[in-house]
Amino acid sequence: MRGKTEVDLKIDPPPDIVFEDDLSSGSLDKFPIYGKFGVPELWRYKASQVRIHQLEGRRYIERERSRFFPWLTGAMLTGFLERCKTQGQSAAIRAFRDWLRKERPHSQD
Repeated sequence: MRGKTEVDLKIDPPPDIVFEDDLSSGSLDKFPIYGKFGVPELWRYKASQVRIHQLEGRRYIERERSRFFPWLTGAMLTGFLERCKTQGQSAAIRAFRDWLRKERPHSQD
């Protein structure tokens, strides 16, 4: 998609994950639209909490863990986002990177 000005859904795949921040408006109304595009996973941040939703059939079902990052939960994402409020964005990003390096399962190949 890099460098493209228009998306052609016949050739361009949908994103694997969409992150919705429900600060000013609700994203639940958008879920059917994402489902029609075939977006497999939505991360929704509302009321200081991240919830992970996965497309199953024609609906999104809330799940504890990401399909693409099974070692990552909504609660973990929430914790790092909340750190932005107390420690600042740069510190929260560094903490997240450090956590990834230590906790993320490494490839076996």
